[in-house]
Amino acid sequence: MRRLLRDESGNAITELLAFSPTWLIVFGVFLMNVQLGRNCVQRDVVDHATAIAADIASKTYCQKQGPTPQAAMTAAVTPLLQMASVANNPCTVNATPSGGGGGDPGSIPLTVEMTCSFPCTVPFASHFMCQNGSVNLSAQQTTVAMGCDGT
Repeated sequence: MRRLLRDESGNAITELLAFSPTWLIVFGVFLMNVQLGRNCVQRDVVDHATAIAADIASKTYCQKQGPTPQAAMTAAVTPLLQMASVANNPCTVNATPSGGGGGDPGSIPLTVEMTCSFPCTVPFASHFMCQNGSVNLSAQQTTVAMGCDGT
């Protein structure tokens, strides 16, 4: 009779059911941290790629030969963006004149803008941390193209 009163064979299932939500929450938080880490790296890559594109734009905007500034900027930032995402061409980059040249008649201020849409690939976390299955990032930087005499 004592053995029957001390029977604890059903406790394993009860304890497992009680502890399961905790494991689901811990695993969900882990996945969200993975997605957050990916988004932080992608944010840094977009900022760095915008700086590279601004440098390329300032050097190629006024040239009369060679690749267009758009093609040169895209070619310069594509390898960097491929490290941040497996998506093919997730970003667009544009350089537009942003006003008068100030004191130097051969200078043109430029605004370089990069807009990216990276797909969210981490299961579960992408439903809570991304909109429509992707994260949209943008960056902007100003520069001055020199040597634009006669353009």
